[in-house]
Amino acid sequence: MKKLLVLAIASLIVTAQPAKAAEDTGQAPAVQTAQRDADYDARIEAAKSYLRVNSVRNMLDLMLENIRKNPQMNLSPAFWDGVKDSIDYDALDDIAAKALAKTFTLDEINAMVVFYGSPAGQSIMKKMPAYMAEVTPAVQEQMMKSVAKQIQKMQAKAGKESAPARQPASHQEGK
Repeated sequence: MKKLLVLAIASLIVTAQPAKAAEDTGQAPAVQTAQRDADYDARIEAAKSYLRVNSVRNMLDLMLENIRKNPQMNLSPAFWDGVKDSIDYDALDDIAAKALAKTFTLDEINAMVVFYGSPAGQSIMKKMPAYMAEVTPAVQEQMMKSVAKQIQKMQAKAGKESAPARQPASHQEGK
């Protein structure tokens, strides 16, 4: 039960996070890094604004509520209250602000502040954990099927490569 709980929480946290943005500026990484460092403080401040409209606490509360609704997570309300009370939200806010500043440009963070601060953005964030809870099992199932298929292919290929070559039947008859 404990392993299932940890897996469920980790799975939701990982999958509920926005995908890391890849920049295609056409510039060398060193140039991108220098430009990113020049406005790092501004990105941190923008990230803090984003976290005011889309806080880590709210995201985790929504995720925990969805986990709590899972019939397999038949744990007392006191347990869930203890989980929520033991989370260091200040540390998570700091980590989230740094990750936002490292991952996104200032313009991107500001756009997220505007969008997620809007009624539509707030509604989307409230619905995202339920959406992810519905989609994640199907994604995991497809990944497991794909991995199993690849393992079978690799095993079959390895079996063919390591099997001794058979001689034709007509060649064996002459022995």
